[in-house]
Amino acid sequence: EEALALYASIRASAPPAYRAGATLGLGRKALRDKNLIEARKLFREAVNEADWDSPAWNDALDALGKVNVRLIFSPEATPESKVYLVEKGDNLTNIGIKLNTTQGLLTRANGITESTQLSIGQSVKYTPKDFRIVVERSACRLFLLDKDGLFKRYFVGLGMPGHETVIGKYTIGNKQKDPTWFKPGGGPVAAGDPMNELGTRWMPLVPSDAGLPTDLGIHGTIAPETIGHYKSHGCPRMLKEDVEELFDLVVRSTPVDIVEKMEPVKPAS
Repeated sequence: EEALALYASIRASAPPAYRAGATLGLGRKALRDKNLIEARKLFREAVNEADWDSPAWNDALDALGKVNVRLIFSPEATPESKVYLVEKGDNLTNIGIKLNTTQGLLTRANGITESTQLSIGQSVKYTPKDFRIVVERSACRLFLLDKDGLFKRYFVGLGMPGHETVIGKYTIGNKQKDPTWFKPGGGPVAAGDPMNELGTRWMPLVPSDAGLPTDLGIHGTIAPETIGHYKSHGCPRMLKEDVEELFDLVVRSTPVDIVEKMEPVKPAS
């Protein structure tokens, strides 16, 4: 109780950068109380209050990302979620197309699988999102953003010297689960093969500008120790759990900007 009173006092009187730690503490209290909506609000405030890339900012952003994902994949309703009623002839594929969302989001948020038989009139929870992705080459980070600003931050592995990840504008192409890797100079490497460097997911990056490479994609890795380092031949690579999560969040045609340095994101007005 003394700590909560101190946090409240700091938030009432201190400059924003000093308030961030107190706001983060209150967010953690809300999370312990299982009030995810309040926790998200406070973590977002802490991200906006803290100096970009400060310890408080990093802690708040990590907490915000985890709560955002829990809420969007939860079967519980949220202020921004909606309900779709299954119609005759519907399946997860055409529902995803109708709603501009992913099958992965629909299955996770509704506790079903891709093979689940849907019933006419069945309620399906979904959360409309217009995500965009920014890959920061100088720090091996991938930021997922929505209309409210930063949604989650992931760490990635990027191109080694001589194979640098090319800066520019792209969009996500046709995503693939358990992709075959067509090894340069070699034959195809099947999904599940321990030598398949794409891991379990492939999200091709389609160039939006002329002159950009056409063979880049965001994918998993069989070498998790390379995340956060420059070890790839140009593609952003992610940990298995991270790439599978991102795959279930973003749809085809999601914009992707690869930049050298991420500019601080201003709070949504």
